[in-house]
Amino acid sequence: TIAGQEDSHVSPKFGATYWPTQNFGLFANYAEGFKAPAPSQVNNGFTNAAQHYTSIPNANLKPETSETFEGGVRVRDIDFLGGLLAASATAFTGAYEDFIEQVVVSGDPIPTPGGATTVFQYINLSGVEISGFEARVDSRWESGLGLTLAFATAEGDQTTNGVTIPL
Repeated sequence: TIAGQEDSHVSPKFGATYWPTQNFGLFANYAEGFKAPAPSQVNNGFTNAAQHYTSIPNANLKPETSETFEGGVRVRDIDFLGGLLAASATAFTGAYEDFIEQVVVSGDPIPTPGGATTVFQYINLSGVEISGFEARVDSRWESGLGLTLAFATAEGDQTTNGVTIPL
């Protein structure tokens, strides 16, 4: 039986940017998100007998919603070793309800030949928080040479019944 789902959600996003000087700016954003489960997560199953794993559908999978905040700084058109430099640094955090995650619901956590069949399923997690930091630097010279450096890190936690574990 194919499961049918229907839902809708208004997802507002608000942002502000302030440039106190021509080269230095601040920004902040607030957004709400909505992600419906994919039809394959709700209805499709798959078995790979040779590799001892299977994926089962979840007709009860709910849409994922989120509330996120981010803020940061930007610099632009800074003279750097005869070229122009632009850079940004952003910190962000998000809180998710009914976060959609594929997990092992039975069998061995890692499929192994001769072991029990590993069963995967998409489920909803409650109380998920993800926070992180991103930074980027770009520099360009008239010679055509350019340099881009980027860094990003994120950490997520899930809290269920008062117990917090890494996502």
